[in-house]
Amino acid sequence: MPTVRKLTAEEVEALEARSNKGARTRAEIAQQYDQFLIEFEPNAHGEVQLDQGDNKLNIRNRLRAAAERRGLKLEFIRTNGLVVRFKVRSEGGDEATEVFVAAHEEQEETEELAVAA
Repeated sequence: MPTVRKLTAEEVEALEARSNKGARTRAEIAQQYDQFLIEFEPNAHGEVQLDQGDNKLNIRNRLRAAAERRGLKLEFIRTNGLVVRFKVRSEGGDEATEVFVAAHEEQEETEELAVAA
């Protein structure tokens, strides 16, 4: 039969301090990855050089989450070694970017015609 006991106030305080530290660390890591992707727009390519102890899957997941928070998607390119490469896509894929570019170009043409008239 298991033994059940109530934790002391000091044990509860130490346990809560440890769990709060993990939450702060996760938030700091998320903010750091958001900063990494701030200069990327759709159709840009990026590369991450991993350190010896880094886990490729963790890095990819953190990058993917940061991209989603910015309304982007990442397409990862297969690599060997300590490198992660990716292409940035808009949330709707390339089609959405192409539609945006076409609409923007059409608007510029309309403005040029209005100025010429």
